[in-house]
Amino acid sequence: MDIPAIASRALHIASVTLLIGAAMYGSATRSAISSSYRSRIYLGLAALVATGIYNLVMRGAPLPQGYHMWFGIKMLFALHILAVYLLIALGRGDEAKQRRWLHGIAGSGLIAIFLGTVIAHMA
Repeated sequence: MDIPAIASRALHIASVTLLIGAAMYGSATRSAISSSYRSRIYLGLAALVATGIYNLVMRGAPLPQGYHMWFGIKMLFALHILAVYLLIALGRGDEAKQRRWLHGIAGSGLIAIFLGTVIAHMA
């Protein structure tokens, strides 16, 4: 049993849940993310990037055909989420614009989760 790999995967999933859940809540209630929640955004983004890199590097197994394509598409959605959350955390845009951004994050997050499931079942 590889405890660091399990802990890294659990932290990765918890970070995704925090970030995408907040976006879905904000878009459903039509409210922007409060300034007190911004530190959690930074922490969630840092954990997501760090555990994602760790999980990718420690994978080590031969990858099936098509893996890199789906992984690249997933990374495009993940980069969209990262960039827009950084804009929100920095306080850019008015409240209406931030609500629209949360809709985009929620949609991209659901697609990225689906693609992550596809990738996990490929290997």
